Amino acid sequence: MAPRAVALSLAILVSPNDDMSVAAASVLAAAAGVSLRNTAALSNLHARSNEMALSDTSVTHTESGTRLVRETGTTMEDIVSRIERVTEVVAQIRNGAREQSAGVSQINTAVTELDGATQHNAAMVEQTSAAAVQMREQADQLQALLASFRLSSDTGSQTIVNDAAPTGPENSHAGFGRTAGGAAA
Repeated sequence: MAPRAVALSLAILVSPNDDMSVAAASVLAAAAGVSLRNTAALSNLHARSNEMALSDTSVTHTESGTRLVRETGTTMEDIVSRIERVTEVVAQIRNGAREQSAGVSQINTAVTELDGATQHNAAMVEQTSAAAVQMREQADQLQALLASFRLSSDTGSQTIVNDAAPTGPENSHAGFGRTAGGAAA
């Protein structure tokens, strides 16, 4: 009950002639006012306590958030550092691939040149082989031709006599039938 209502209730109950009753009513009213003031003070104190608790919670949450932001910043810096390292490694791989490609290109050029030289050498071997076959045939013909000649000795000079008779102009040889000194036999 509010302090004024208590005082009014007491004033109605007590007659105006009774001083003692009035004094008692005043004391009761004052006590009710003090009680209400104490209740209001407690209520204010409780509200302030809640505000301080909320403030402490807010500070704690703010500090926690700040710590999380710092940790996130550190993590982001670490991620950026690792991305930069990966970028460097990828650049090194790219440069190595370019160098390797250039090396392979040089090897391909060298192989092409070697292939050309090998083909040229093979053609020369074929030509040399054909020339060797022709020379062998000519050597066989010369040996057969030389086998048909004999040496005769008359009075100290040697004469070369051809036992095989020439059959045509392609088989006649100038200088046959002459003596070793160059005179005709």
